[in-house]
Amino acid sequence: MLLTRRRVIAAAGSSLAAKAFFNSGSVVKSQTLSSGYYVFPLAWLEERISIEEAERRFTPMPDDRSSYVPQLRKPFGFRNARREELKARVQVGDEIWTFRSPPETWEDLAGRAGVALVRENKMIDAVVTAMN
Repeated sequence: MLLTRRRVIAAAGSSLAAKAFFNSGSVVKSQTLSSGYYVFPLAWLEERISIEEAERRFTPMPDDRSSYVPQLRKPFGFRNARREELKARVQVGDEIWTFRSPPETWEDLAGRAGVALVRENKMIDAVVTAMN
């Protein structure tokens, strides 16, 4: 039987579930940087884009809330500060990519998607824009 997050939690309880799930080999582990932010496997990369394109793509659509919540008028909305941090780390030769975790992670309520900073074929920072 394929080990999924739901099956592990149901069988072992949440404290053992995370360890068993991430050690099961059924998902790819993410790494934590010293800054405390996560980076994800390069296999999750989907499309290389420019910073400007990322800002256009991930700026929230204006609605009623944007008139009284100024952050919703900025690229990446509430995640704008993280975007600024990522943008400040960009060096010559770096690439910006969109990423998305595999379908089974979304089915197991562990999906992630967003924008990644890639340097010398290594993901060094990421801004998560969607998760479940």
